[in-house]
Amino acid sequence: MGAEARNIQQQFTPLEHDVIVIGTGPVGMRFVTQFARANTTSRIAIFGDEPWLPYNRVNLTALLTGDIREDKLYVSFDAAKHANVSCYYNNRIVQVDRQSREVIDSQGVRHGYGTLVMATGSSPFMPNIPGTQLNNVFSFRDLSDAQKLMGRIVRSRHTVVIGGGLLGLEAARAMHRFNTNVTVIEHSMWLMFRQLDQRAGSYLKRHIETLGIHVRTSERVLEIIGSDKVQGVLLGSGETIECDTVVVAAGIVPNLQLIRKSGLYFSKGIRVNDQMQTSDPNIYAIGECAEHRKKIYGLVTPGYEQADVLAYNLNGGRAEYVGSTATTSLRVLDYPVFSMGEVDLPTRSHEEIRFQDHQKGIYRRLFILHGRLRGVVAIGGWSGIERLQEMVARQRRIWPWQVSKFKKTGILWADEEACNVVSWPGQAVVCRCTGTTRANLVQAKNSGACNVDQLAQLTGASTVCGSCRPLLANFVSVQSEKKSDLIGRGLLVLSVIGLVALMYVLSQASGWYVEASRGLYIMLTICGLVFGGVLLHEVIRISNRR
Repeated sequence: MGAEARNIQQQFTPLEHDVIVIGTGPVGMRFVTQFARANTTSRIAIFGDEPWLPYNRVNLTALLTGDIREDKLYVSFDAAKHANVSCYYNNRIVQVDRQSREVIDSQGVRHGYGTLVMATGSSPFMPNIPGTQLNNVFSFRDLSDAQKLMGRIVRSRHTVVIGGGLLGLEAARAMHRFNTNVTVIEHSMWLMFRQLDQRAGSYLKRHIETLGIHVRTSERVLEIIGSDKVQGVLLGSGETIECDTVVVAAGIVPNLQLIRKSGLYFSKGIRVNDQMQTSDPNIYAIGECAEHRKKIYGLVTPGYEQADVLAYNLNGGRAEYVGSTATTSLRVLDYPVFSMGEVDLPTRSHEEIRFQDHQKGIYRRLFILHGRLRGVVAIGGWSGIERLQEMVARQRRIWPWQVSKFKKTGILWADEEACNVVSWPGQAVVCRCTGTTRANLVQAKNSGACNVDQLAQLTGASTVCGSCRPLLANFVSVQSEKKSDLIGRGLLVLSVIGLVALMYVLSQASGWYVEASRGLYIMLTICGLVFGGVLLHEVIRISNRR
């Protein structure tokens, strides 16, 4: 019925919907977009408890650092184009009544559902540290947190960030915007403990410290000190660090408040099967609130994959979600960090290959099991990251000559091959944020997408963080070059055929066509074909190097 939130008075007769989605985060909106794209008849309702339009949480750091404006944060979902979609923003669902198959919103209105999709996400984990209730103690999870921190950045003289994981490092980057003194406290032995190994963590620590951010590892905050507002933090070592701002980024916890009293099975998250179905056959869960095969994914890409599977199934398809390969890819103050797959395999069960260039700040480690690539840890730029992601996800074989090349140069393919998107396998992921593969790009191109903007519009690639936009440009340019190459090769083949025909005509016209000249004619023909083959090989080789 439109994109604006409705203000409905309390009703006794429930409003009926075929599908209700609770949660307007990236995963919930991804499901609605995919489901509504193929379904124009089912009545869909979306409920979100935040006071603004759906936005992209991935870009909150960019907003805080000033890299983007707030208007670029919002998700480009136009409900006005979907007459069967109703949006209820700033309207929390407070109860799920499974017996009557209804949900009750914050205004007391009952909404009946045929299918209920839980995409309630997660909340910041607040450790049991005395002083977290003081003024100037912040979390960093949603737009409200970001707005509070934007107002605090210009006034803070020294900020302490508790947590050296993904969220903590992003918060540290943002709070350092105006050269504010920032200290990161991490209780583990190195930064990003779950994603990186100790050597990669040390590279990351060195880089961050060269930019003026202090890092303390193997330290715990015992207490946040202050009377009414923050004055410092007390460490486990007994040291006190004076500060006026504390950002807690110690992890996340799934939002389970709605289902705790509903009777649905849950543990760390809402238990779901391979169809994302809960213990109630009419209720599904996706994203950070869902626990699939005893695992919760705290990243957006697995949530997108879950949303796609669910949308496909609810529209009559049959698909299974079998889990996602854990991937971490970000830039910490412009320093690329990448981790994917199984990076904690037992030492004796697999082979590890390392490459490092200390001067360039590059460190790479491959985890190989039974000849197949199972995990990657990398610090510093690497043009083959997207190709590696596909190899790890598919557990593709890594050959001895690739191992030898990696040990010497740190790469598995020539740079031009790694950057040539057209040469990637069809299922290779080009856009990690949306899960767009090379096959998706080819399909969009065959549908008429001729430039980067058209590819982005049809596939969603590059519309989240934008880091894959150069890969789309590469795909477009190489596709154009391939057309030119095909024309050139065709002309070359025609030229060779023409050369052979000319030789034959000349032999006939000059009276050379005698029994003894047949061998010469055959030899010239073979030479012409070989010459043409050599030229064709060179054209292909030069084309692939561009």
